[in-house]
Amino acid sequence: MLFGALLLVGCGEVLETPIDATSDAPGDTSDGPALPVAPPLTNGQAADLAIGAPDIATRTSGTSADTSRSAGGLCAAGDHLWISDFTNARVLQLNAPVLVFSAAADLAIGQVDLNTSTTGPTNQLLTKPAVMFETIGDVACDGTKVVVSDTSSNRVVVLNAVPGANGPTFNTVLGQTTFTGATAVTSATGLSTPRGVWTDGTRLVVADTGNHRVLIWSTFPTANATPADVVLGQANFNVADVPSPPTPSSMNQPLDVFFDGERLYVSDSQNNRVMGWNGMPTQNNQAADFFVGQAGGATGSPNAAAGSQMPNAIGLHIPGEITVAHGSLFVVDQVNFRVVVHTPRPTTSGTSAGAVLGKTDFADGAVAAEQGLTPRGVAVQGDKLWVSDSNLALGGSRVLRYQLTNLP
Repeated sequence: MLFGALLLVGCGEVLETPIDATSDAPGDTSDGPALPVAPPLTNGQAADLAIGAPDIATRTSGTSADTSRSAGGLCAAGDHLWISDFTNARVLQLNAPVLVFSAAADLAIGQVDLNTSTTGPTNQLLTKPAVMFETIGDVACDGTKVVVSDTSSNRVVVLNAVPGANGPTFNTVLGQTTFTGATAVTSATGLSTPRGVWTDGTRLVVADTGNHRVLIWSTFPTANATPADVVLGQANFNVADVPSPPTPSSMNQPLDVFFDGERLYVSDSQNNRVMGWNGMPTQNNQAADFFVGQAGGATGSPNAAAGSQMPNAIGLHIPGEITVAHGSLFVVDQVNFRVVVHTPRPTTSGTSAGAVLGKTDFADGAVAAEQGLTPRGVAVQGDKLWVSDSNLALGGSRVLRYQLTNLP
């Protein structure tokens, strides 16, 4: 079972702030906007606000408008913020900028109100995980469409518009032919415990975790069980191979996907790396162009081969949700209990991160207890970073806010 894994909702939000698509030299403005020259955070930076808690030092848990049981993946688009709450089988939607502790959600996707946690699957209800922390899904929104991976039911559901009330009815389901289906399948139309999702409203990318692959729909699907156009990580749509050691094209339980307008990033969790493609891939089993967390495409050991208890600036250990904003790549590094920030966004293998949250340094330096992280999701909203921090053993679930600086 994956360490610290979750249910509903990795970060698939569309970038609010365009990044430079013409120059990768920090500070170079000859061909486009300048890339950042320094990370937008400092090591061990303190959070300044929490959703789901009355203050930074308190951890809470519940099923209500202002609490969650297991905050997971996050997505931000405009003033909206979505928070997965996988144990409660719902996605919380906040419609206005969050300015206070314990801000209440405006509505729930996957439940008929903000005080219940009934399990699906139906055309309205999402599904609870069979085992706590066994699965994590994702939510993505382009500002109009909302996409949710309902991991435990082996499906992805789509809302054609941002909902205005609790329990909206899903418009489309992928991975299943009906809204009550939940069978895992390895095919162009099937899914097995899908997690990360990303969309810009015209394309859709899904991390099909249990099939060890990523599926790409070049045109946004509007019919149930629409087949994907491209598969990454596998030679074709009907296999789910996991070679060891990995190859530049293989995957082992990918958890999240993100396209920044120029490069596709995939968190390949069990190979302890983030794979990167220059452009949106168009060929099945296309090899990645570079790797974050590893020196190349043929290695997959934790922490860049330093060992499972030896975190460092280059390596990762079970990377989860990812996002790109303001020219930086943000990676949830789950087993290392941290979020690492690469500035500028990586374009070659084996790059070192420039900043870390949840630790004071890359060698596992401790922070104050209230600033410690069991990170699950990450999203950028303007000049704010949101990180979901969910650990029931510590007594609760919350989403922390960090101020970003040094923005290009």
